[in-house]
Amino acid sequence: MTQETSPPSFAGWADVAPLLVDVAAGRRPADRVVRGGAWVNVHTREVLAGHDIAITAGRIAFVAPNASHCIGDRTDVIEAEGRYMIPGLCDGHMHIESGMLTPAEFARAVIPQGTTSMFTDPHEIANVLGLEGVRMMHDEALMQPINIFTQMPSCAPSAPGMETTGFEISAADVAEAMTWPGIIGLGEMMNFPGVSNADPQMLAEIAATQRAGKTVGGHYASPDLGPAFAAYVAGGPADDHEGTCEADAVARMRLGMRSMIRLGSAWYDVQSQITAITEKGLDPRNMILCTDDSHSGTIVNDGHMNRVVRHAIECGCEPLVALQMATINTATHFGLEREIGSLTPGRRADVILTSDLNALPIEVVIARGEVVARDGICLADCPHYDWPAEACATVNMARDLTAADFHIAAPEGANAVTANVIGVVENQAPTQALKFELPVTEGRVQATGEVAQIALVERHRATGGVVNGFVSGFGYE
Repeated sequence: MTQETSPPSFAGWADVAPLLVDVAAGRRPADRVVRGGAWVNVHTREVLAGHDIAITAGRIAFVAPNASHCIGDRTDVIEAEGRYMIPGLCDGHMHIESGMLTPAEFARAVIPQGTTSMFTDPHEIANVLGLEGVRMMHDEALMQPINIFTQMPSCAPSAPGMETTGFEISAADVAEAMTWPGIIGLGEMMNFPGVSNADPQMLAEIAATQRAGKTVGGHYASPDLGPAFAAYVAGGPADDHEGTCEADAVARMRLGMRSMIRLGSAWYDVQSQITAITEKGLDPRNMILCTDDSHSGTIVNDGHMNRVVRHAIECGCEPLVALQMATINTATHFGLEREIGSLTPGRRADVILTSDLNALPIEVVIARGEVVARDGICLADCPHYDWPAEACATVNMARDLTAADFHIAAPEGANAVTANVIGVVENQAPTQALKFELPVTEGRVQATGEVAQIALVERHRATGGVVNGFVSGFGYE
């Protein structure tokens, strides 16, 4: 089954092919020409100086050393002045909600950073508003001037029996979402034990996605690379971003998955895995760069996918290989290599001008043929969905909380206790199971030193539940 990859407001290649042909042949002027740049070709891993790119109807019509025959009186000519012309960057796995933003405002934040395509899994809103919440995120994504492809969340809850969500996602929900125009596949399959143990619902969701001809996202958060991992891969997930070491990346690629290595606000997993390419010499086509979770502060201060590409280069990756991992590799994985990911005829005209392939300053951004950012300033309109009032009033509490809800009672007569403590590992997803001796004051266990108290408050179903615990690793004194 073939999916529709173009949002309703953007014409497909087949629809505008006559225009592209006429522009390339010189029978019709281009809408825009980028002139005199160094063409970074991610198909052949070449940099070709002195090239022009002719654009019409939001797509690339012509790439060659001289596009003067494509220029008419009304053609907008952008002088590249020898700068590199690279494809717009693609984020292969991310969650808009982690930025504390809506799709429109996330787009506004990342456009000046050179991100023109995102593959986003809105599983946070699925936890709160279910399928209708996903639909609203999907609809606002389609309104944007860049390409935001939505993956249907697979796991709400992510760990059945261990958490309470506002809504639960069913296999029927997944099947329905596969008919929506902006759905590119299934979001990360977080219930990896369920897949490995042939849980009927998890396999039904995967099957609905596969029958729709779309991509199944993975999430195998375990160091066990034995039969459980093999069973997970056999279940159908096509990629995974939960690796933390070289062996994880190698295992995924050897079994035909794409290894997605991430640099977000909290996860720093590129350096430990990219050695599979830079040192072990494996084929880089099966490795993809992504962010997973980027807080808005990280985006504004450090960047988005441009930050990830720079970091990969700093870790020893060749610049052109790093760019492939953030463009054509991602596009190919999702079946969109004829649509995005390279500066070649017919593709969406998503172009970045940069003066340095290592430092990667984002100087001009073109998305679908339009100049959307220049020198760090977003120039595009990012329309907002008309969010209903109920989507903005989702905290459902049974009562007001008091200090007593956060008391942790000690055994009677105890002056100290040995407490279980969650050990946070900086910039990593896995945690440690630790034990600390903690003091008791007036019958209550006290956090002290590097140990802090943490609480989980049930906010979906007004149960009034509050669960308290202890955590270390945040650097508290």
